[in-house]
Amino acid sequence: MPNHYPEIDSNVLKQAQACGLPVVATSIGSANEFITHERTGLLTKTKPHDMFWWHKEFSLLTAQLATDDGLFKRLSEKAPVGVPGWDEIGEQWCRFLGGRG
Repeated sequence: MPNHYPEIDSNVLKQAQACGLPVVATSIGSANEFITHERTGLLTKTKPHDMFWWHKEFSLLTAQLATDDGLFKRLSEKAPVGVPGWDEIGEQWCRFLGGRG
């Protein structure tokens, strides 16, 4: 997920994780709320405004994920943990809006 824009709540990120796909993302926006580096995905340490270093790090992490079967498997198994289901999201909205949940 090579984002330059700090998304507040990325559907792409959560959908990939819910499917058990390991995610490589930039540590901006809410990405680090949903990804713990090397546990549930991979996060770059550099930011997109450091274009050369960010592209290099993102590429290296992606290559590492593509070539390390153990890492891919471990992150695939951990990725869906903590991704809320629709029932939980509905309950959270209901509580937020002052209803019963």
